[in-house]
Amino acid sequence: MKKQFLILITLLSLFCFGLAFAESLKNLPPYTYTGDDPVLAAVCAETVENGKTFLLEDNSVTVPCPIVLKTETVDDTHMRVIGSFWVFNYAPRGEDVLELISGGERPAIMDLEKKDDAWTVVKVDEADSGDEYIKDIQRFCNGDEDLEKAFAEAGDGSSTRFKEVHLKFLQDYVKTNNLPVKYWKEYGTDPLPLF
Repeated sequence: MKKQFLILITLLSLFCFGLAFAESLKNLPPYTYTGDDPVLAAVCAETVENGKTFLLEDNSVTVPCPIVLKTETVDDTHMRVIGSFWVFNYAPRGEDVLELISGGERPAIMDLEKKDDAWTVVKVDEADSGDEYIKDIQRFCNGDEDLEKAFAEAGDGSSTRFKEVHLKFLQDYVKTNNLPVKYWKEYGTDPLPLF
């Protein structure tokens, strides 16, 4: 009788754990920056808010991939951040996979303002698409050839820096929210280990 009771308790525990495991990917929590850089926190908040406009599924999450190329202090309450502010939207697939469903690059200059000890993005000057893309990048760089090269690298989804930042922000999201995600994938590809 004791043995049957222990087996029943074990099965019940496994069933409840399985339900909790499955539930954790049914309601993906929103992304929140958890680092200690208040300027990057403001950049991430704005990037996520902008990226939500491209969500394609109900249970999906927007995760930023900010590649900051240059930060300028204008004065005590104003900053300017120049970079390529990638954003990605993920949806759960199965019990342990997040699939990239939309996203893209967003080269821009973000103007930030500090109010009540918190930074907020107050203006975004982003590069247009098509023929204007290169002209806008050149305008952002104002003759700084090194910055132009940095923009070119930041816009390359196969570059080492891009891959590192992309993976770090996705890993941080999964760890922060205690999600059972082990893999991530792009549409039509095999899952890749997240850790």
